[in-house]
Amino acid sequence: MTLADELGAEVLPKFKDWRDANVVPPMNNQGSCGSCWAFSTINTFEAHYAIATGKKGKDMVRFAQQQLVDCAGDFDNNGCSGGLPSHAFTYIYYNGIELLDDYKYTAKDGKCLHE
Repeated sequence: MTLADELGAEVLPKFKDWRDANVVPPMNNQGSCGSCWAFSTINTFEAHYAIATGKKGKDMVRFAQQQLVDCAGDFDNNGCSGGLPSHAFTYIYYNGIELLDDYKYTAKDGKCLHE
């Protein structure tokens, strides 16, 4: 018996290309800021949001990496000096996340707009 059978889950395909589902966010440039942790968090969040809401492709909702860079320090993240997606998701859980249009990416450490 497989785990899927045991849990009563439907059988999953062996391969799924999420680009075909039009839920993969466009490429980003983090510049010289070590914010890959923020980009990976936000890209994952955007993809899940697209799947949940059906807002895909050109209608995909974009969220603010810079908010994580500036504001997630209390969650053991260090802005342009690095961080962890798992901690960034915890920050989002407790604080929410702004839209990209409302909190633009600057590729440098900044003052949190939510303090």
